[in-house]
Amino acid sequence: MSSSTLIASANSTLTASYYLGKYYNSNRAYKTSSGREDVSNNILISTDSIAIKKFLRDIKKIDTGSLSDDDDKSTNHKNKVSAFVSVYNNFLSSCGKSSDHYNSNRITNIKKLTKAQKKALEDIGISINSDSTLELNTDKLKNADIDDVSALFSRDSDYIKGLTKYSSRINITV
Repeated sequence: MSSSTLIASANSTLTASYYLGKYYNSNRAYKTSSGREDVSNNILISTDSIAIKKFLRDIKKIDTGSLSDDDDKSTNHKNKVSAFVSVYNNFLSSCGKSSDHYNSNRITNIKKLTKAQKKALEDIGISINSDSTLELNTDKLKNADIDDVSALFSRDSDYIKGLTKYSSRINITV
């Protein structure tokens, strides 16, 4: 086992940066704007689509009924949500530059879906900018009630179901 391998115990807190790296594990450089500068948009669409799908699979594994405001699982859940903001913004950026009409329609649907959750997102520290990207207030998310976070980010939420539906239909041509 390499020294960079991280093994998490049941009582470990993992950072948002860890989750972002996990979602972009095929090419971690693409998780930051500086790592995306000289990369073709088709590759970014592919990478971002994979990252958002990994987030969605990861978030659906959580048994939100077992979370409480003061445990490591809740902190990890919030850190996944924090990583989601970057994944979502990258996804919108790359897919928004696509000339594919179907991708444009799906991105429009994702933006509408997200705007419909504006109040719930704001309640947990995520605001929607005028360009439809998300902005995170880390302190507000950290202090948010885990039930509010779970209501929006769980396998049963309409938001996650909608994101899954639309993101799975993005055309990836590399």
